[in-house]
Amino acid sequence: MWTMTKKWGLALGAAAALALAGCQTAPAGMDPNGQQAWNQLQAQVGQYPHDAAFLQQGVMAARMQHLLGEHRAAFMQNLQVTGPLSKQGSVYYITGNRQHDGGQNAAAVALDAKSNTMRIWWLQDGQPRVVQDPGAAFSWPKDVNQMISNAVGTPAS
Repeated sequence: MWTMTKKWGLALGAAAALALAGCQTAPAGMDPNGQQAWNQLQAQVGQYPHDAAFLQQGVMAARMQHLLGEHRAAFMQNLQVTGPLSKQGSVYYITGNRQHDGGQNAAAVALDAKSNTMRIWWLQDGQPRVVQDPGAAFSWPKDVNQMISNAVGTPAS
């Protein structure tokens, strides 16, 4: 199920990995390594979700659906107000919060092209949650780490 904690340590990563047992591969029909998928995502860097459909279709959207399942709709409410799709190194990411409720409901998604793994963080009613691909060991981008640190009071990476 979902991992909830106020501390970011080994327990969080282990619990998230256990929560995702069986999620070792990308969803059927999605080729996350396909150059076209990564090219499309790269072309959308700097764009906002209301201008580009990267949260509704493509490699990022497919992976989010795969990891979040039935929780995707609730998660997406926490991306009502976002920054643009950004990239730090090989990691594509976006952060946001629920309109007029960012202190209690926020979200971040990071997809590492190098390892082909995704990490998702969200703050739901003040409780942090993490879901990620098994083996997702990349660090959160600086902006995401700062947002998470501000939300929970400790560094997230």
